[in-house]
Amino acid sequence: MDKQIKKGHYNKRAILLLTGLLLLTGLIVFFRFLFGDETLIYNGAGSDTRDQYMMWYNSIVNHLRSGNFSLWDFTYGFGGTMYNYYLFAPLLVILYGFGALLGPSHLAGMMVYLVFVEILLSGLFCYLMLSQWDFTEEAKVTVAYLYALNGYFVVWGQHYGLGFICVELPLLILFVEKAVRERFHCFSVAAVTALICLSGYYQGYMTMIAMGIYVTIRVLIYESASLKERILAWFEIGLAMGFGVLMGAINLLPSLGSLSVTSRMNSGGTVFSRFIANLIPYEREYYRTLLYRLFASNLQGSGRYFVGVGNYYEAPSLALGFFFVLMLFQFIPALIRDKKKPRQYVAIGLGVFVCLFLLLVRAGSLIFNGFVYSFSRHTFLLVPFMALMACYTFSRMLKERAFSIVGGIAGILVCAAVLIKARLNYGRPDYQLNATILLICMLVLSVILALYLKGKLSKKIMLTILAAAIFISTVSDTWFSYNNRDTVRKSDSTYFGAYDGDTMEALQWIASQDDQFYRVEKDYSELTGFLDSTAQGYSSVTVYNSQQNSLIQKLVKTLCPRLLTGYDKNHYDFRTVIQEQPIAALMGVKYILSHEDDLKVDGYELINKVGDVYIYRNIDTESIARFYTSTITEKQYKKIREDVPVWNLVEDVLITHGKQDFRVNAKDLLAERSAFPLEDPVLETTDPANAATETGDQATNSANSATETGDRSSNIAYHVTETGGEAKALGSLTLPLDTAALDNYARVIVDFDLQVEGAGQMDVFTNDHRKIDYFVDGSTHYKLLLPKGTESLTISARDPNRHFEVQNLTFYGSDYEPESATVAEVHTDRLVRDDLVTGTVDARQDGYLMLAMPYQEGWSAYLDDVPCEQIIADYGFTAIRVSAGSHTFRMEYHAPLFKEGVLVSGIALLIWAGLLIFFMIRRKRKDHA
Repeated sequence: MDKQIKKGHYNKRAILLLTGLLLLTGLIVFFRFLFGDETLIYNGAGSDTRDQYMMWYNSIVNHLRSGNFSLWDFTYGFGGTMYNYYLFAPLLVILYGFGALLGPSHLAGMMVYLVFVEILLSGLFCYLMLSQWDFTEEAKVTVAYLYALNGYFVVWGQHYGLGFICVELPLLILFVEKAVRERFHCFSVAAVTALICLSGYYQGYMTMIAMGIYVTIRVLIYESASLKERILAWFEIGLAMGFGVLMGAINLLPSLGSLSVTSRMNSGGTVFSRFIANLIPYEREYYRTLLYRLFASNLQGSGRYFVGVGNYYEAPSLALGFFFVLMLFQFIPALIRDKKKPRQYVAIGLGVFVCLFLLLVRAGSLIFNGFVYSFSRHTFLLVPFMALMACYTFSRMLKERAFSIVGGIAGILVCAAVLIKARLNYGRPDYQLNATILLICMLVLSVILALYLKGKLSKKIMLTILAAAIFISTVSDTWFSYNNRDTVRKSDSTYFGAYDGDTMEALQWIASQDDQFYRVEKDYSELTGFLDSTAQGYSSVTVYNSQQNSLIQKLVKTLCPRLLTGYDKNHYDFRTVIQEQPIAALMGVKYILSHEDDLKVDGYELINKVGDVYIYRNIDTESIARFYTSTITEKQYKKIREDVPVWNLVEDVLITHGKQDFRVNAKDLLAERSAFPLEDPVLETTDPANAATETGDQATNSANSATETGDRSSNIAYHVTETGGEAKALGSLTLPLDTAALDNYARVIVDFDLQVEGAGQMDVFTNDHRKIDYFVDGSTHYKLLLPKGTESLTISARDPNRHFEVQNLTFYGSDYEPESATVAEVHTDRLVRDDLVTGTVDARQDGYLMLAMPYQEGWSAYLDDVPCEQIIADYGFTAIRVSAGSHTFRMEYHAPLFKEGVLVSGIALLIWAGLLIFFMIRRKRKDHA
């Protein structure tokens, strides 16, 4: 195709037309978001926009506005690096600036403009990319319009930062094409590569692999060059891309450092063995979804109504519409007519093979997902090349009226079959309407193309009707991707009121009274179920962290598994352990905010009310720091954990990774703190008339209506076996308890297995409103600390028609009560910066100071300004050894490889700038010679 190139062939009228079409499309698609009550923040499917991304941006803006910006964020659960937050993505940087000026509450309204700009830039850069070949203006505008609204961007663009790669990728291809012909443009290749690496390490990694393959194939196709020139071009462009990676090291190296502490990259076996194991096809449903996604993003529904493989976002996203499919069937005949050299056909065939391998074989996606597991997020890499293919074919068709009848008939039949099938298969009327619109537009476009190619229709009329068909079909499919979805509304007083409402006033009151570093939790949510803290600026435990520290995951799994909500290992919800005050104390949760005037949580006292918010204080915690004079190893704890409840241990015994000082005997702990099974304290619940038989007949519910406490009592057959109590229920099961028997023990633990019919949310609550929510899928084991004064225990399904079974129901009693005397006074200073934790400790004897913050590379510990060793405590926290006496302590965070990244990027940038100036001067002198 090199002989067809016309350098710098940009048509201003074409650019204006493309811009106008994209603006009009955006106005139609985003009308509700621009002028209505909706924001581009989704609930339900796509809720990552609300639950994670918006919260990250809020955190950055809050830290900028407070002057407390660092690369660590203690408002993000137990704490985490800000390198997960897309710190350097170009458009997001602008967003952070506006948010810092206007306030975080304005961020939600800005997101639609960010997506709007990304669409415009994607289309314009694609047009410039296509202009590197001698394609017709009509073909370039058509394909650039489709590319700007391609399936990957329309779906992943809803996640804001992830869609920007659709802007950067055609820009990189544009300068690679220029560099093939004129090496001076290697400077631009390096600059755009650096921009991609700064935007995100994950997509940067994938892009560099794909562009390496593309440059190799492109150089092979290079027609007007010798072998030596092709090798030199390949080497220089590759060097430029490598140099761009070095300029992006300020993001890449620290991101690699932060990623290394997560479990996300953990995978068994060698890279080679994983690759070989994935040389297999996907499941059948994957290919069905892939086929539909070539035509549109919504033929299988959208959002929560999507019925394809995976979910709406994770399914392969490729769509350039039926226009692309029609051109695909014309591509091979057009190549044959081009009469290229064998070498070029081999290169093009190699490119087609690579694309098919990436799409159809698991190992193809494995390469682009760090060789961890197969995933279809890499499909954005193929979209620009699909656009290039479609533009090549359509341009030949317009210029030469070249057309394959066989290919045309095959394309029409395939398009019609898929769209009709989608129309029949997916019964929601709105998605059926979308499929119908696409089908009609495809048939109209096919007819007018046929008439034009036979000379029975003028080019102008054909292009007008074609543009209308493509515009209508693209608007329809894009509209369904963004609209008809559950979003956060501008009038949502709960969401937007959270920025300056009673909660914020309560947090400010606490800060005015308390000068330590503590954590706060709420028994309600306002902005999101898991990350209110990042927007409202307080430290908490509740979090959604998809790159959670692997040691913290181990801590949660071992010591407080009920912190997990049932979604996955990355969602922690304190409300599930709100009754467990010892766990709260361990984690430094000092305050609970509630809308209840009587929280009924043991170990908390009401200290104030601000508006509708009641503030409760944990009586056993002052800060995130605790002092221990007894230790036990993880290996020792593993031997006794089934008999010694965690609540009897964590208050005054530190679990260490290896052998440390002040070790206590595990046998002594077992004798002193174990819990023993009680005689069944459940009062009679069997109704003889409705009792379940030994054969497992289902007991029936009584007609008792729900009480004010939410009780839906049932006449349930309850019986005791050798392994404990068992019962079956429909909807709800209430177990009245013998309180006199239970009150004899310092702590009572209830232990049971819950077998649920299907997945669904379950509630476990006591007679006095003390409730914990669960998500249960199949069989789940629970060990709960029973609140004091509990008279009955109710296990209830949110769906009243769901059957469940309680097995091995056993109550355990413990006489152990921890000593109230303290062996040290610890004061942890209020944070000045999130990367600096300071305080004092006055210890009466030697011991360990434990800080409820992640043990993670990058943190350095100092005792009395002298560096000291950190140890892993309680599986994931940090501890330092402290001798008796008064001391100061300090923890400092420096992002791993950050200094190295700054150094590498700085040196690379200086070299790039120096070489650019040198070659510009030399070029200018040549022009004047």
